[in-house]
Amino acid sequence: MKSTVTVSPAQRGPPHQREGSSNTCSAVVAQINDQRSIELRLLNGKGWMPVGTVTIPDNEPVPTVGSVVEIRYLCAFRENNALCQPVFLGERCDIEQHECVLSQLKYQSAGAEKS
Repeated sequence: MKSTVTVSPAQRGPPHQREGSSNTCSAVVAQINDQRSIELRLLNGKGWMPVGTVTIPDNEPVPTVGSVVEIRYLCAFRENNALCQPVFLGERCDIEQHECVLSQLKYQSAGAEKS
């Protein structure tokens, strides 16, 4: 069953994302930041690429560097591969680092307006 997200007009993203659609990806923790956030990275043919940061909720333990985590996001931006509105879903013990590849990202469509 697909869940829907209610978004106020002030929170609306690109037109193709306004229906509450979201994507998930598995990423590797590159660094632990202050204030319960982690930096994420994905693998491509050139090596590890940063894809942004995500906040870890207070009720979840902060994953260690090198852990694989599951992230929900609206879209990724082609210019810098950054995830739009990432949400931490948890650690993944069933996925290895080499499986966390850039090609799993769903990008913002070229004609979408920027918010």
